[in-house]
Amino acid sequence: MKPDSLVLYLHKMATQRSSGTITPSNSTNAGSCPWGRGCSFLPVAVGVLGLCLLLAAWILTLNQLDANRRSLLDRVTTEQHNIVSIISKNLSQAMDDHRALATMVRSALDHQDTAELSHIPELLSGQHFFNRMLVCSQNGTPLYQSSPGVDYTGKQTLIAALVKEHHGNNEPFIFSLKLLRPNAPWQVPLLFPIATNRLGPITMILEADLGYLLNLYQDVLIGHSGTIRIQTLSGQPLVHIEQGALLVETSTANIYWQANRQFDQTKTDSFQDHGHTVLTSYRPLSAYPLTISVGQDQDEILRKYAHWRRQQLMILNVITLLSLLGFGWLGWVAHQNHHYLQALIQANHQNGQLINQLEHEHRQAVDAASRDPLTDLYNRRLFIELAQKHLMHSKRKDLKSAVLFLDLDRFKEINDTYGHGVGDLLLKKVADRLRETLREADVIARYGGDEFVILLDGITRDDHVFQITEKLVHTLSRPYDDLDGQTIFTTPSIGVAQYPQHAEDIQTLLLQADVAMYWSKENGRAQWTLFHPRLASSSTLRKGALSTTIPKEV
Repeated sequence: MKPDSLVLYLHKMATQRSSGTITPSNSTNAGSCPWGRGCSFLPVAVGVLGLCLLLAAWILTLNQLDANRRSLLDRVTTEQHNIVSIISKNLSQAMDDHRALATMVRSALDHQDTAELSHIPELLSGQHFFNRMLVCSQNGTPLYQSSPGVDYTGKQTLIAALVKEHHGNNEPFIFSLKLLRPNAPWQVPLLFPIATNRLGPITMILEADLGYLLNLYQDVLIGHSGTIRIQTLSGQPLVHIEQGALLVETSTANIYWQANRQFDQTKTDSFQDHGHTVLTSYRPLSAYPLTISVGQDQDEILRKYAHWRRQQLMILNVITLLSLLGFGWLGWVAHQNHHYLQALIQANHQNGQLINQLEHEHRQAVDAASRDPLTDLYNRRLFIELAQKHLMHSKRKDLKSAVLFLDLDRFKEINDTYGHGVGDLLLKKVADRLRETLREADVIARYGGDEFVILLDGITRDDHVFQITEKLVHTLSRPYDDLDGQTIFTTPSIGVAQYPQHAEDIQTLLLQADVAMYWSKENGRAQWTLFHPRLASSSTLRKGALSTTIPKEV
């Protein structure tokens, strides 16, 4: 007998009894069940069916509860991975600044140019991560210090011992607890070995403000027990954030993930810490002996879930007890279970949508920080960062580069005549032509307003730069059709500065290219001008020409 047939039959019988169509005499005359030989098996069938449904309900509910637990832990793991990735990237970028400082120190000491060292305090104050610098010889004798008022005499022996101990191990830097300042232990001194031609091996000590970096993330929501920690690869704790407060580590080394580490890959494991299970995501950096970790007590993560799980199990117990009273209650229990299962599936779906939304917003934030929203070209900050790296590569490979500073002629008149909407369309068209004309290896950026900057990388001959620049003048001077129904005519004025003929740093090259561009604009427009030192002393140098301040790294 099918269960649905049984239910329909019972419903029909109850309806007929309430309407009086079945009389007692009629019922007594029915000596047997309408399905054949008696109905004694019906209670057993109903009981078995009820038990099967209850068993199925328990299995499904427990599985769904377990699936929700895993989903919750996966969501927290994904959030931890995102935080670890962001902090690791920012820390690596901040640490990379030591290369530029090391290059400046090496050049200044090899050429005995003390004037170049005078710029170091300004650079340190501009980027906030490295606070102080001390350059000393192998025996600990100071050669240069950015803070003359600080006395390092008492630490010369310690510095010399550290340099001798780590000589030849090729580590990116050396760290020792003995160098910490008691009044600011979150400002960690790091020793970077430098090889010079004139003085041989020397040591540059930079005081890294790890507290400044971690304070940027003190408002990240990682729970009451959540921590963001920085420590060495050997497990030596340095500093961490807990409950929004910056704390200095005083515990022993945490080396419980050393056997499972993979550089530049974020891993997640559960560890025991003072009797608590801590869900921790960690990432060892490949370029520097540091590990970033984000952890949270698993009990705290699952606290709301555990309360909700107890409620679900309590409800299921009540449903089970009521279901044992009869098949009628069994239908109600099945309906409730179905309702709860649908609610759990909906909650799972909402969690998935939230994770996708967070990942999408993270990608949008990264793009917004590095791209011009109108033209989708690099912005000024990212251009300077990329250009610095390209120039360093050209220097290592003994290649040439060129910086082009481009300004659209009479752009203000176009904006005033046709409106800013047409002006924006013109800027997009110019960006498209630049992408179509230049190589993929070249770096193109919108510098601001109607100004664009270009780095031509890997140049082997000077005439290649001139040919490309001439082609740009020709390409950008063609009419721009169908800009909101208008045909716009404009031309570019371009200034060119070459590496290494004119300068070896991006700030100076940008300034020189800007001066040359302004010379092109004042001498007829629709042309390009190669920088010459006499241009810098002419009256055409405009006020507030290009700031040479290095942008801060976050």
